[in-house]
Amino acid sequence: MRLLAIALPTALFAALATTPSFAFPHIDVIQSETVSTVPPRVRTTFTVALVGYEPGSWFGFEMLSSGAGAPVHFYECEAPATWRCGNYPSGNSDNAYFYVLPGNGWDGAQTFSIVTDQATPCVRFTFEDPILAKTPHVENYYETEGCLAVDMPTLARSATWGSVKSLYR
Repeated sequence: MRLLAIALPTALFAALATTPSFAFPHIDVIQSETVSTVPPRVRTTFTVALVGYEPGSWFGFEMLSSGAGAPVHFYECEAPATWRCGNYPSGNSDNAYFYVLPGNGWDGAQTFSIVTDQATPCVRFTFEDPILAKTPHVENYYETEGCLAVDMPTLARSATWGSVKSLYR
């Protein structure tokens, strides 16, 4: 019994110590340019990098209007050569969908752009995880919201000293 009292806490500590922290996206707006004034169209170019441990399961993300401010409509998108983008369903201007082509991975910061009807589009990013998102209702997607403008401050999430230190090892 005494051995069990020592072994159980030791096993629990070992399991928690080896649990990896998962990546979260870092979004940086690098350019905003007016494409047309009538109708209003603005191209917003941004990078997305995954910070932290990445198990390789995220394969893409969707952008929707966040509801903060005027509704955002998406008219065009651009993605790196190993990615594709578009609207789902086709022709729908309520979203932009980006996904990596099969056989490719998410390597480093990737550059994307969208054309919307807003100078500073307020959007919701949903990063999809097909491995952990199971049917019918269990989803382990990562969502974040923000307004995309050049030189806006980056949101900081609370973290322990250990998680910050692990990013720089």
